[in-house]
Amino acid sequence: MRISFLVFVLFMQASLLLGAINVDSLQKQLKSCSQKEQSGILEQLLEHYMYNNTDTALHYAYLLLGNSEVFNQDALQVKALMSLAILKSLKGDSDKSLTYIETCKSMITEEANDRTRLTYNYFMGIHKLLISELDSALVYMDRSQRLAKELSDVKHIGRALLNIGNIYWENGHYTMALKFYQESVDYLEKAADDRGRLYALFNIANIYRRKSEIEQGLKYCNYSGSIFKQA
Repeated sequence: MRISFLVFVLFMQASLLLGAINVDSLQKQLKSCSQKEQSGILEQLLEHYMYNNTDTALHYAYLLLGNSEVFNQDALQVKALMSLAILKSLKGDSDKSLTYIETCKSMITEEANDRTRLTYNYFMGIHKLLISELDSALVYMDRSQRLAKELSDVKHIGRALLNIGNIYWENGHYTMALKFYQESVDYLEKAADDRGRLYALFNIANIYRRKSEIEQGLKYCNYSGSIFKQA
């Protein structure tokens, strides 16, 4: 099983450039809030560490899984399980990764709500992209985009479009990748998702560089630089 190195490195760079959250503040909130409220804070900490500190991300994924099980927070439970699957895959433990995925699949019944389905399809798309099963990745990510639109979830519309761009990038279809990256930027800006927007702009600049459209590439580099300065 081959991890898509380019996609992983590019997202990790964006993660490292943007701290995105005040970790100390969240850890203090974690100690003072109710146990049920802890799930939302654990989710933020998991997302913060997901692509730049695997061991810490695993720690928060386990905590989120346990807490979300207690309070029947299905979408968060799916997010924790799929995050564990992705992290185990990144660490080379494909058997454990598949175990978490199978557990997750068992939760996607007819009774599962749209938020849970969105979470499952989005993270399955990420997983398939990282292991270079690109056709499957596109199917899952397209489903997540449609569910996000039904839920008016601007952030996940933008993230789904961003990752569809990644899939086309991996296939070498740079014109299609550019289209989806550009579409994602407006949604990510509306969602105040600076990490996602920085990543999209960074990749747009790289595509223009590949096409030898240096002026356009520099323009998008400057856009991404302005986001970094504001963060």
